[in-house]
Amino acid sequence: MSAELFETEVSHEDRESSIISVKKYQSPDIKTRIFQVLSSLFLLLICCGILYFVLSRHHDWMLVVAPLAAGLAIRTFTLQHDCGHGSLFRARWANNLTGRLCSLLTFTPYDHWQRHHGIHHSGWNNIDCRGRLSDMYSDCITVGEYRAMTPLKRGLYRLSKNPVVALLLMPPIIFFVVYRIPFDTPRDWKRERYGVHLTNVALVALYGCLVV
Repeated sequence: MSAELFETEVSHEDRESSIISVKKYQSPDIKTRIFQVLSSLFLLLICCGILYFVLSRHHDWMLVVAPLAAGLAIRTFTLQHDCGHGSLFRARWANNLTGRLCSLLTFTPYDHWQRHHGIHHSGWNNIDCRGRLSDMYSDCITVGEYRAMTPLKRGLYRLSKNPVVALLLMPPIIFFVVYRIPFDTPRDWKRERYGVHLTNVALVALYGCLVV
């Protein structure tokens, strides 16, 4: 359907009613958000504590608790994502504080990720904004570019999009290497670069205490 046809078929009243129907969901419910944050982080910490306790005692329990911890970790990252968009709470300071707390459990430096993710949204599907390491999962090429590739380059491109590489091999590299060293961050992004280093220090202090 063309844009002109869409404009003629969707009346002004329909558009207004659609806007009104979704507007009530724009404002965050503070009680719900606080419950989501506290329950997710609290339960994740409990699961991590259980895993730490049973690590050298009851390995069978790890098979039960580990999937729960993984799901809660994903939920925590989702909350951090919403904080990065400024949509979890009304106040910016509340979003930033919660996002940074979540970052200690997701291993993802909040300020660094937030800015790169904002650039991702501003240039997603724009072929003139390709080539950023932080956008590797949504980066793509045109059909014409693919056909012009050599067989070797085609194979490497297809390999980079393979689920085994994208979902199993790359995540550890991203979380344990890319998010630990801000080599893809411009020098003038001082807050983001400091955020990476401070997150690393906090992670060493937090998880290093468990080794003692």
